[in-house]
Parts: sequence; structure tokens; C-alpha cells
Amino acid sequence: MPLVLHYFHILTKPESVLLSLMIACVLLLQRVAYQITLLHSAEQAAHAVRSAETAFATNLDAINDAYVALLGRRIGEHDIFQKYFDDRATELRNAIYRAVDRDELQLSRDHVVSVDSLLELFSGRPTDVFRAVHYLADNDFFFDVYARQYFFRFMELVKKGRVKEVRRLLVYDNQTELDDPRSQRLMQFHAATPGFGYRAIRLVDYRSMLRDHRLEGVSRDFGVYGSAYVYCAETNQIDAPVGHWVRNQARVEQFIRCFDACWQQPLTTRPVGKGAKMSFDGLFGLGVKADEPGGNARIAIR
Repeated sequence: MPLVLHYFHILTKPESVLLSLMIACVLLLQRVAYQITLLHSAEQAAHAVRSAETAFATNLDAINDAYVALLGRRIGEHDIFQKYFDDRATELRNAIYRAVDRDELQLSRDHVVSVDSLLELFSGRPTDVFRAVHYLADNDFFFDVYARQYFFRFMELVKKGRVKEVRRLLVYDNQTELDDPRSQRLMQFHAATPGFGYRAIRLVDYRSMLRDHRLEGVSRDFGVYGSAYVYCAETNQIDAPVGHWVRNQARVEQFIRCFDACWQQPLTTRPVGKGAKMSFDGLFGLGVKADEPGGNARIAIR
């Protein structure tokens, strides 16, 4: 630029040199500022790690002190209190090893992930889509109090724009499961509510898609949280749900590809129409009669 201006006699040669130096200084300052930003980000990340290590070490020290006090009160060599906490310590060690080696977190109802921490993942990015597989055979679990509260939290995030869309894949084995009034309400809600969508797929086709995407180890349904985590259910019993979390990115992408393939599969049934709008209370049958708005409106799968 300075040479061009000098060529057309807009600037004198000394002025061109000075302008060149000024531009070089600005570019250098921009580069320095960028490097400082990177260093600051790296320092923040390192500080967060150090804080986590310190908090964990503090917990370990406190646990060790309590354990020493416990040993001081043990009754004989085979004290059941000592045995109990020895087993828990071994379980924790093995769980951490598994999380490090396989990027998986095994959970049961007694060992749950904070819902608040999980939902903080969603901030309105294009990738903030919740993909969920639901077996209609598990309607008892889905319409239970715990799952109902979980559903409500996601509905609020959709309204706020933090979750771009909830896509639910409904897996059915027979017509009876489809005719269940709860299944009908579930389909109607997802068809009529902005930010929600559903597809219905036969169990045999769903299992075939799992095999095609090398997910034979998936024993039940799964949910994909944006592009960060996958939860694989192993049982969906109301009193004892069991499953594990996956965060390995290659594995997460594998689940996303499988879900999206099911979503677009020609054999997957899509909503015929939006139908009547349904409220949250109507979906879960909370004080809404079948002949009222938000009540049952049968959707047939052909």
C-alpha cells in the first residue's frame, strides 16, 4: 500500500517509509495481542485444572483422615464397616480407570450426573440438538415423575433457544405399543410443538441400523447431548435405571450418524400433520381429560 501511494505521488518517499513502519507495528501489536490471549486462555485452563486437583486432593485427605478414625473403631479383622468402604474405594478406583481408558462413565440411580451441569452444555449453538431414542415399551419409565421433570427442563431450554431442537426417535414392536394413549400423546406433542420432532421406527429396523453402524453393544436406547456426550441406557426400570455415559468424540459422532440415518430412513414413519397443540400437562395427563384440547387425538402409523 505505501509503495502504491508513493507511485502515484500521493506520499513522499519518507512518508511511505513511515507509513510502512506504522503498518508493520500495528500488525506486530496484533500478533502480540493474539499470543497474549492464547497464553491467558492456556493459563486459565491450567488454573482450572490445578483448582480441580487441589479440591480432589483435599477430599482425599479428608477421606483418609475419616478412614483412619474408622479403623480405630473396627471390631476385629473382618470389620464390616472397613470392608464396606474398602469395596467403595476399589469401585471408585476402577471407575476412574475406566473413564480414563475408555471415556465411559458407568452409572446407576445411586450414582447420577448433575442435571444442571449436563444442561449447561446447551447454549443455542447450531449443534445444540438433543437426539433421544425412546422405546414405547418403556412408557412407564418415561411418564414417571423423574423423567417428567427431566422432560420439563428440556422444554424450558427449547423455549429459551438454548436447545435448538429435540428430536425423539420412537421405537415400537407392535400396534399395541402405538395405541397406548401415552404413545399417542407423545407423538401429538412432538408433532405440534415448535422445537420438537419425532419419527417412529420398528424395533427390527432400529436394531438393523445399530448393526449397520457397528453399535451392536447398545442394549437399549440412547440419547445424544449436542455433540459432547451420549447416554446409553441398559435398563429403564423406574426403581433402578442403569446405563453409562460416553464422551469419546469418535464414538459420539458414530451415535449421531446412526441416529440421523434412522431419522432419514425411508421406513421411518414421519408425522402426517401437526394436529392440535398440546400442553406439558396434557402430554403427561395431569388433569386433562381425553376430550379436552391437549387430550388424546389418535395418530395411526401405517
